[in-house]
Amino acid sequence: MDSKTVFELRKEAKNLSGIEKLNKLNYALSIARKLYSDEPYDEWVQKALAWVLIELCYHQIEYNKLNEAENNFHELNIIDFQGYEDEIIEKQKKILHTRIDTNYSEIQKAEELSKNGNHQEALAVFKILISQNRLTELHHEPYGWIIYRYIKAEESNLSSVEVRTFLRDYMNLKNERPSMLHSMILNFALNYSKTHSDFKFYNFFLLWNPDNLRYEDLQDGYKDG
Repeated sequence: MDSKTVFELRKEAKNLSGIEKLNKLNYALSIARKLYSDEPYDEWVQKALAWVLIELCYHQIEYNKLNEAENNFHELNIIDFQGYEDEIIEKQKKILHTRIDTNYSEIQKAEELSKNGNHQEALAVFKILISQNRLTELHHEPYGWIIYRYIKAEESNLSSVEVRTFLRDYMNLKNERPSMLHSMILNFALNYSKTHSDFKFYNFFLLWNPDNLRYEDLQDGYKDG
């Protein structure tokens, strides 16, 4: 079986409804996951898995199974498209995000505040979500970025205890790993340890998990030639 099989099963499922549609999509998903496990960087395998997950999300939203839709949406988001983006898939992801995540507008506001340098205001949004028990795994990736931008920008104004607390909060998240964000957190910790002897980088690295090193992390870096 190959990616073409998955696309055909998804097409068949679109003409079904209820449990028959769900069974067909789950069968397609099981094949797509196996293909993705074997060939995670094959473009058509990635697209086959993505479209089955998208179809499942819409089906689960229709039957008000938002927890299941959220789990599939999370899996959709961690497909590693290796530097290219399919515009139609990205559009579907944005549509699904607004329908699955009831806190979407607040998260979007926090992300904009953070990107514009208003780090404390961005953190305040997440503190409210946490206090109201509204922070789900769907929000862990944007929260991780907000933590990173804050400690990066305010490093000189934060005590070592405060920095370690933010790093602890980040490590408790369940965002995608390995990832660019996870590697940038490690890079921050490495540089921070060079000027703060009380920060034990080796212990942090073990907690960060060396298995999360990406291919790019193991190569020499270049800038301006």
